Amino acid sequence: MKFKKIKPAHIGLIVIVMLMLGMVIAPNIMQSFWYSGESTKLPESNIINYELNSNQENILIRNGMTILKFYHNSTCANCPEQESFLENLMGSTDFGNQLFLEKILSTDKKLPKLTIISYYGGETLVNATDDEILDTLCELLISPPLECTLRNV
Repeated sequence: MKFKKIKPAHIGLIVIVMLMLGMVIAPNIMQSFWYSGESTKLPESNIINYELNSNQENILIRNGMTILKFYHNSTCANCPEQESFLENLMGSTDFGNQLFLEKILSTDKKLPKLTIISYYGGETLVNATDDEILDTLCELLISPPLECTLRNV
């Protein structure tokens, strides 16, 4: 049986096809080794009274959410007003669909404290005014609403 001589152009084509197949198949094979079988569950509500774990936070941030970690306690003087302001933001059509609020009881002396985390970074505000909170949100939101644009005019 005689074999035909393979042209260099055909060898290149075979190598390219093999590379493409490898790029499609390899990630699936790699994932099967590292997949733990556990799915990370997210809370049903976007307002919770506990702190999320890092996997849950990462999923929310990858999905375009901005996380608000509100640290408070029962002796804090300004906490109820700031908590009310944040809950109103959560109900807002402009901001609410991009925000996730964690209300966390804290023993820290510098309260209220708000940590805002998004894809663009994070910032911690202590005893912040409503305007400071809105300005920081406008900087960190993935899709800032029209209100953010109007604030800068």
